[in-house]
Amino acid sequence: MLSDYAIEIKNVTKTYTVYNKPIDRLYDLILNGSNRGRQINALDSVNMNIPKGKTIGLIGQNGSGKSTLLQIIAGTLKPTYGNVHVGGKIAALLELGSGFNPEFSGRENVVLNGTLMGLSRDDINQRMDSIIDFADIGDFIEQPVKTYSSGMFLRLAFAAAVHTDPDILIVDEALAVGDARFQNKCFRKFKEFQEAGKTILFVSHTTELLVRHCDYAYLLNKGKMIFEGAPKDVVNEYHDQLFGKTEMVPVNTTSVSKKNAHERENEEDTFITIRPNDDNCIKNLTYNPQEYRWGNRDAEIVDYQIESDGRYNQMEYNTAFPMSISLKVKFNKTILRPVYGLTIKTTDGVIVYGSNSRDQGQPFIIKNQDDWSIVKFEFLPNLVQADYFISLGVAEDIPGEEPIPLDRRYDMIHVKLSHNTLGFGIVDLNMNVTELR
Repeated sequence: MLSDYAIEIKNVTKTYTVYNKPIDRLYDLILNGSNRGRQINALDSVNMNIPKGKTIGLIGQNGSGKSTLLQIIAGTLKPTYGNVHVGGKIAALLELGSGFNPEFSGRENVVLNGTLMGLSRDDINQRMDSIIDFADIGDFIEQPVKTYSSGMFLRLAFAAAVHTDPDILIVDEALAVGDARFQNKCFRKFKEFQEAGKTILFVSHTTELLVRHCDYAYLLNKGKMIFEGAPKDVVNEYHDQLFGKTEMVPVNTTSVSKKNAHERENEEDTFITIRPNDDNCIKNLTYNPQEYRWGNRDAEIVDYQIESDGRYNQMEYNTAFPMSISLKVKFNKTILRPVYGLTIKTTDGVIVYGSNSRDQGQPFIIKNQDDWSIVKFEFLPNLVQADYFISLGVAEDIPGEEPIPLDRRYDMIHVKLSHNTLGFGIVDLNMNVTELR
């Protein structure tokens, strides 16, 4: 099996004893088990098979057991039950500065780290210049690391780890403290590792990074592995854990009457004036029946309308013309501070752009029960020719807290944007090419 997998985790459980009072721990030590503590499982019968050469994402709420699992894989913590088999050399960034001696200089810590990874002094010296150049911390390389900022710690730790030529790289949220330029450098190194057939285990709460960089993902919750699959599907399940999901009645799209584009062209007035009742979103040509929806439904998105160049709700639009997307919301409860949002994604889940009424500086307008509203988003779709998914949402703003999702409809709209010239990437920069000589 080790020829197929970089890491095999079989029925791994990690149990801790917790006490209500420090004296109870002392009683346990003196009496050799007084049963004054209670057992909790940080991990509970976790199973994973991680193939070689893949980038695997691991996600879960705080306290779900992610860091405990990574420590067990890295060998710094032993499981209470179960087994872990690792097929190759591991470099792990588990906690900022872990494995570094604060009194040593950066250079001395690089030597220490390389030695612990099994490199000879000659090997370390040969790689030292590359490590220092990648870390880019200047003369601080000769200073004790206790004087470093968190960003400098990260730079040096990551540089040292990736230059030890590991078979498996584990990164636990470390990139969260890096600036954008350094993060870009790290992900280029990720790409090099992927092309070299190395394995990466990546933990992050930034769901877009998992979707963009991972081949497969796992979701932990309260010590249990509850879901695995394509990163986009795992991220959606993770959002369920955070916000809760309102079950949807499956839509039989074959029986839904979707109007032709020419039938919709004169319906702007109808869209605005008719009071909403049922969900009319599913009647649009651009509706995606595989949308992902959650929220408490204190407000509901019941219809939407796309317009560009005087054409309504068609499957394809030209990026040369401004576009507007309007959503219609009915309120089932009084909402003091409603927020309306829109996000555009590529078909593989990468966010192109997103914003909402609050961030755009729009005032909050109280909506009472049985009220309804229409909100229009207007923009120029400067994107390359491709298919895109558009998500709509309505939430309740709570000062000082996370907004409460009322109705979030991820990937509800599927449109194709055509362009007069070819290009690749995501954004159209209207580039001109001129030969000057």
